[in-house]
Amino acid sequence: MELSVSHQAYVFVCMVLCGMLSGIIFDIFRSIRRCTKPKSCIIAAQDLFFWFIELCVVYITAFEVNNAQIRGYEAIALVLGAVFYFVTVSEYVMRFLCHIIRFAMKTVNAVLKPLYKILHVMTLPFKKARSAVKKKAENIKNRISSLVKNEIRRLKTIFSGKIQKY
Repeated sequence: MELSVSHQAYVFVCMVLCGMLSGIIFDIFRSIRRCTKPKSCIIAAQDLFFWFIELCVVYITAFEVNNAQIRGYEAIALVLGAVFYFVTVSEYVMRFLCHIIRFAMKTVNAVLKPLYKILHVMTLPFKKARSAVKKKAENIKNRISSLVKNEIRRLKTIFSGKIQKY
């Protein structure tokens, strides 16, 4: 099927916009990493999730504008859109997203800190009871251990030929 020049221009512009959207999504992940400093296993999971989202975004865009017929100029348009985004507004978007993420983290901490304190106070009796049970179990273990040691000593003396009077 032959495409008109105007349709190809439309597809090109849509793919440039898709490339810019890909840059925004990438900046979202970058700002989350910058603000939260996750561990390497979390980073790996984020990378997989990012590429899955990118695959879906590019496929849906290509499907909607060109019936999923991928052409060379579409790939070039994606790269141009991403490069244009990163050169122009990426740093401002990153700053904005970091402010939002930090504000959200402070808000969540402000809400969760009192709940944590309440939960800590509520579980304190259970912790004390657990500690008391642990001490009792340790005492019982020590008594049993000393009884066993005494019996072993007594048996050794009996079998060694020395009879002990009770």
